[in-house]
Amino acid sequence: MGFWLKNWFKISVGLVMFLLALLYFYNAWQYNTYWGYDSGAHIDYIFTIAESNRLPAMSENYLAWHEPGFYLFNGALVKLFTVFLTKAEVIKLLQMAGAVWGLLFVVGSGLLSWLVAKNRWLTIFTLLFVGLLGEVSEASRFITNEIFFQALAIWWLVWFWHWRVFGQRFSSYYLRSEFFALAGL
Repeated sequence: MGFWLKNWFKISVGLVMFLLALLYFYNAWQYNTYWGYDSGAHIDYIFTIAESNRLPAMSENYLAWHEPGFYLFNGALVKLFTVFLTKAEVIKLLQMAGAVWGLLFVVGSGLLSWLVAKNRWLTIFTLLFVGLLGEVSEASRFITNEIFFQALAIWWLVWFWHWRVFGQRFSSYYLRSEFFALAGL
């Protein structure tokens, strides 16, 4: 009994994240990515990069104005995995990656809550609230750049708060976060 009382917070966070992971991966597996907002255009953008080694022109894809970081990253994944998987399997794999980005957003939100308030109950509430938000869960089901950039943004805030609290200046965290932020442009 002492173990459970001593570690209730870690166990609770682990259980919440495990259940959210089940939900996110189940949804990504069950939903057709073409049901998502602009998903077909996102897929075309990624496959143009993977198949043609270039960004799409505005005449080819109305999302061509989007920042290329997400698409370049996924285009590289497509090139890697189309060697031994079908296009449909690769698309499903990219959907699963969306679930990972969604979970990273939820974890970042919980961590930011912990860094700011140092309140265990508030952190668990934040994980549940953010994890069950329709917008977060929905964006994690499909192939879209929105959840990718939301996850990067929340982790940038986590690192920013970490520097502020611990007085770090231009640490390796800063350089890594700036790299990821710029990679999205």
